[in-house]
Amino acid sequence: FFDLSPQNIAGKYPGKESSLLVSTVFALAKTYAPSIIYIDEVEQVFQEGKKGKGKESAPRIKKDLLTQAKKLKASDRVLLLGCSAAPFECTGSAFKAFVKFFDKEIFVPRPDYGARCILWEHFIRKRVGSMPDTVHIQALARLSEGYPVGALSEAVDAVFTGLRVEGLSVRPVRTDEFMGPLSRTTPVYKGEDDNLRSFTWKIMEANKALRKAIEEEEDALEDAEKKAKNRKQIDIYEHPNY
Repeated sequence: FFDLSPQNIAGKYPGKESSLLVSTVFALAKTYAPSIIYIDEVEQVFQEGKKGKGKESAPRIKKDLLTQAKKLKASDRVLLLGCSAAPFECTGSAFKAFVKFFDKEIFVPRPDYGARCILWEHFIRKRVGSMPDTVHIQALARLSEGYPVGALSEAVDAVFTGLRVEGLSVRPVRTDEFMGPLSRTTPVYKGEDDNLRSFTWKIMEANKALRKAIEEEEDALEDAEKKAKNRKQIDIYEHPNY
């Protein structure tokens, strides 16, 4: 697993060192295949140089990333995985590069009430092995509306520290203990969720147009090859020494 996320490498590899970093990561990924090259907040890579709020400017690795990705073959067994909470920030040329770079896109919506019930129980059981009777799952699911999956997981981890788990037999966990950690994370607001859905439809339409353009280009090449072959046969037939 190799992490090329902007926040992970920002400020560490200035100038040409970032180019060396990308080529080294791809070489190692192939050597230790099967492997994953992960890029969180991937929209920053395609925006290049734009600063997010309170963040360092993302390293300029787009050109090297595109170059190395084109060299990948199925036999290399390397998966390029990008994650973004704001892909709609890619506009113009950045959007076109974003669309062409990834073969597949998966939209992960905010979990609904039923999904949140299952997720809360899953994360709690994962930490303590069983579901405490003192925790009201339905209440947690209602209160966590709008929060992403990661926020629920982080809230459970924050509550069930090593000492807290050891003391469960003396002081059972309460439902309200999860509210503090949950409130310190940012929910996905409806406007952001709508933007993500719109972007998903936009990128699906862009992919259709891209596939159509590729098919047309392939058809044109095939026609050109047939015409060239027919012309060669005619030239041979009309040759005076035939």
